[in-house]
Amino acid sequence: MKEVIEASDDKAAKLAQDILTLMESLVAIIEQENMLLDQKDYAAMELLRVEKMKMVRHYQQQMAAIGQNENQLKTLPQALRTKIRQVGLKLAQISKSNAVALKSAITGTQAFLQTIMSAAQKQSKNMDSYADPRKARALLGSYSPIANPVAVDRTA
Repeated sequence: MKEVIEASDDKAAKLAQDILTLMESLVAIIEQENMLLDQKDYAAMELLRVEKMKMVRHYQQQMAAIGQNENQLKTLPQALRTKIRQVGLKLAQISKSNAVALKSAITGTQAFLQTIMSAAQKQSKNMDSYADPRKARALLGSYSPIANPVAVDRTA
């Protein structure tokens, strides 16, 4: 699928080929991440996330390099520009579906945690934790202390 297309400007062609390869790799990683999201395999996603972030940073750097000299792309052959455009559209489409899947997973996890926290709070409110039951009457205003008898030894 990866084609090497000759261009009149070698530097522009190399940059375009690097970006094309990078975009195809990003598409593959995001497709794999979407598959893992569908399977709810969040542990495997952690390894993929590191690789994805490296590629995204590299992609941003490459796009910034193109932004500095936009005329480089005009020297590329039409076939290479079309290929880059097609892969770019696929990357945009799969990125949108990835964002929706990630948002869904995050929302579900947050709702699950909120349910657990709510149940724990209800349970802790029902318990008389850290309360001294002997002082319950004092709180109601009917506290009457009972003195314990004291034994005194007067023979000493």
